[in-house]
Amino acid sequence: MVRAVDPDTLSPDGWMSDQSWYNPRSHHASFLILDGSSDSVPLPVRSEFGEPSQTYHVDQHTIFVWNQNLLRPHE
Repeated sequence: MVRAVDPDTLSPDGWMSDQSWYNPRSHHASFLILDGSSDSVPLPVRSEFGEPSQTYHVDQHTIFVWNQNLLRPHE
């Protein structure tokens, strides 16, 4: 499943969504899809999660993948 987040704040997109989708006890998110084909990770994303372990380009999208659940609180 793909769920929307605000790219600047990484907070769940409240439009037509359910807060339970973002619950780390129920779901695992390890990737972020961005429009465009850039290898540059947005600063808010890098600050929160660090560098991704893998980067893919599919059509007009960039997919960044981490080896962690991005929904979990970070220490």
